[in-house]
Amino acid sequence: MKKMVLLILSVASVAVAYGQALSACPGLKNPASFTAGSHQTYNAGYYSGQTGSKPYTAPDAMSGVTGVNMTSALIPDNQLANQTGNGGTSYCGTTLSPTSRFRIMSNTEGPGTGTQQGKDPLVSYQLPYCPASYDASINHSIRLGNCGTSAEAEALYYTMDVKVENALLFIYYSIVVQAPGHGPTGDPSFVIRVARQNASGQWVQISDTLCYAISSSGASNGVNGWHSYSGSGGNGFYRDWNKVAINLNKYIYEQVRVEVYMGDCAAHGHYGYCYIAGDCQPMQISTSGCPAGATTTVQTLTAPTGLTNYVWYKSNLDGRFINSLTSIPDTVTFTRLSPTTSTNNTYNCTTSDFVCTQAVATPDTTNNMVFRCDMTSAMDPAKPFLSKVYVRVINTKPLMFIDTAKNCDNYLKLINKSFIPNDNHCDTAHSKYWIYRGIDTSAANLDTLITNTGTLRYVFPQGGVHSVRVRSFYYDENAEPEHRYDCFSDSTYRIKILERPVPNLFIQEKNLCIGDRAVMRDNTPGSVKRDWFFNNDSVINGQVEVTRGFD
Repeated sequence: MKKMVLLILSVASVAVAYGQALSACPGLKNPASFTAGSHQTYNAGYYSGQTGSKPYTAPDAMSGVTGVNMTSALIPDNQLANQTGNGGTSYCGTTLSPTSRFRIMSNTEGPGTGTQQGKDPLVSYQLPYCPASYDASINHSIRLGNCGTSAEAEALYYTMDVKVENALLFIYYSIVVQAPGHGPTGDPSFVIRVARQNASGQWVQISDTLCYAISSSGASNGVNGWHSYSGSGGNGFYRDWNKVAINLNKYIYEQVRVEVYMGDCAAHGHYGYCYIAGDCQPMQISTSGCPAGATTTVQTLTAPTGLTNYVWYKSNLDGRFINSLTSIPDTVTFTRLSPTTSTNNTYNCTTSDFVCTQAVATPDTTNNMVFRCDMTSAMDPAKPFLSKVYVRVINTKPLMFIDTAKNCDNYLKLINKSFIPNDNHCDTAHSKYWIYRGIDTSAANLDTLITNTGTLRYVFPQGGVHSVRVRSFYYDENAEPEHRYDCFSDSTYRIKILERPVPNLFIQEKNLCIGDRAVMRDNTPGSVKRDWFFNNDSVINGQVEVTRGFD
C-alpha cells in the first residue's frame, strides 16, 4: 500500500486531498440545480445572473466591454431556472426548450435517442451537451441563452471565495449562433471574465488576462473549431467544446465572480446561445510518499493538470534553509531541470536533484530540496498567464555513512543514516544489505544480511572493489500488517576494501661486516616508500634489530 503525501503551494497553510478540492467549488461541476452551491454556506460557490439586450456594441477583452447591456435586477440562484424570453421561436420550435434562458442540461437528455442522446438537435446532433472529449466525468452543463430571437442577452455569475483548494478553475464552453453576418458589433458574441468588487461594491473586471471575448463574425466552417449547419431561418455555426483556464493564484483569500455573457444578433432576427461546464483544482504540487525502490527516482511531483506547459526548477539551497515557501528570499536561485517546455505536469526527482551547494556540518545535507514549477495558463490564448508553485521535497533514498578506516583487516562498518524529518515512518532499524564482489550488483552476491540497528559490521572475505546495496524500509501504519513494509528504497555504494599487503623489502648491500650500516627499502605495492636502517651487530637471537633512520 503506497502512502501519498500532498505538499502545499507557496501560499497554502493546509494541504488537502484532491477529492476535497472538488467540494471547494460546489455547483460548478455537474450541477443538479442552480442552488447546489447554497450561497448561505461559507466558502461555497453560488450562482446568480441577469438578463438584458444585445446592442450594436462589440465585446473587447482588453477594456472589459462585454458588448451587452444587463438591465434586469440581480437574479438569485433559485430564480434562474424560471427566466424566460420574449423573443420569437419560429426557428427552433419546442425541441430545445426555447423559452428558458438559464437551463441545466444532461448528457442523457432528448429529444435524440441512441447515439443522438445528449446532443443539440438544432445542429443535427453534432454537438454534445457536455465536454466528454475533455472530461468524461462531466455529465451536466448549463445552457446560457436560447434559440429565441429579439436581441436578448444573458449573464451567469458564479461567485466564490478563492482558496488554495479551488484556485485553478476550468470553464468549458461551446457556442451556437444563427446566421452571423452583421459585423463584430452586431453578431452574437460570447464573453467570459473574472471580476471582484471595488470600494463602491461594484463588480469590475480584474485584468485583461482574465477576460476572453469571442465574436461569431467571420465564422467559417472548419476554422477555429467552427462548423456550419443548416436550419430554418438561415444557416448557422456551432463551435466545438473548448476550455479556458482561470488561474486565481494571485487572488487566494479574496472573493471573485466568474462571469459568462451571451448575446443574440443585435438586429433582432437571429439567436445565439452557449453551453458551459466547469471544474476546479487545488493550486499545489502533490508527491508520492512511497520511496522509489532501486531506481534513481526519489519522488514523482505532480502539478495541476490541464495547463499549457510546465517547466521545473530546483533551488540552490538546501530546503531547510528556506524558512517560508510564501516569500522566497532573493538569495535563493533556481536551476532549470526541464530541458524544454513540456505539456507533462509530472516530474520525476532523481538523487542528483538533491545535490546542493549549501555547506552544513550535518550528515543529511542532501535530503531536503525546494522545487518550483512554472505553469502557463490562459483564458485568452494571446495572453498567457504564468504561475509559480513551490514545494519542499524530502530525498527518501538511503543515505549511508561508511567508516573507511584503513585497518587493512577487510573490515568495514556501514551505518544507514536515512531519515524523513518530522516523519517517523522511515524505519532505518530494519535495514537490508547485499554484498557483491564487483563494481555493481551484477557481480557475485557474497552475502545478504538484515540488521535491526541500521548498523552493519562486516568482514569481507578478500580485498578489492566491492558493492553494497542497502534497502531502507518505510513503515505504513495504515496498511494491512503484511503490507506495512511494502514501501522501500534501495541505493548501491561502491567500496574499495584494502587487503593486508605482502611485504616486499629490498636490501641494497650484499656484503656486510660487523659495524656496517645497511639500508632496507620498502617496495610493498601501495605503501608509502620508506628507507629503514639497521646495524648487523644488533643481532639478537638470530633477529636483526631494525632502527628507523629517515623517510
